[in-house]
Amino acid sequence: MAKGPFYELLTIDDHIGLQRVKKHVPLQLQDTRDKVVFKKAEEAYSTVGLTPHPGKRQRQVTHATVLGAEVDGLQGRVSAPRNRLVLLMFCTAVIIQKQHCTKKILQSIIGCWIHALLFRRCIFSVLDSVYHEGSAGSPHDVFKLSSQTMNELRMLLLLGTLAQTNLRADVCPELFMMDASPAGGAICRASVGSEAVHHMWLH
Repeated sequence: MAKGPFYELLTIDDHIGLQRVKKHVPLQLQDTRDKVVFKKAEEAYSTVGLTPHPGKRQRQVTHATVLGAEVDGLQGRVSAPRNRLVLLMFCTAVIIQKQHCTKKILQSIIGCWIHALLFRRCIFSVLDSVYHEGSAGSPHDVFKLSSQTMNELRMLLLLGTLAQTNLRADVCPELFMMDASPAGGAICRASVGSEAVHHMWLH
């Protein structure tokens, strides 16, 4: 049996399998690895007296939210759950409209954004001033946001829908290095092959 690419994830009470399958062949006709893995898992559960939660049992679905990530197998994309991302964008828009906030609320909002931006890490580059806002007062004091922080929050609203990872993106076979100073900058590159770069991305 050809196992094919199969990734098995395990947390406290969740057992997850992600796999690549043939697009134009019905799943029930494919000899996929998940059928073997989860059958053995159910046998192991019964051996030790455990019962799988029926509400969490999903098999061979193309779209699911697992480990805090929404996976779209048809589009080949993964992101923070989009319904939560929309709510986060709405809350951010309210803060922008009010132009005032407390340090506690701002930290909570930015903490949520950090999770969302893990799926498109280059967007972290727009955040700087927001990390230092409200440092002078207590966590619950209301203060006016600086213009720079307002701009950073607006950028999050503009880029929020792009905070997703393309699972099918090609790997660039080149390695880039950058050095910068107050007086200038330099960048260089070397061709190391897609396999080497792929392993670097994994780490």
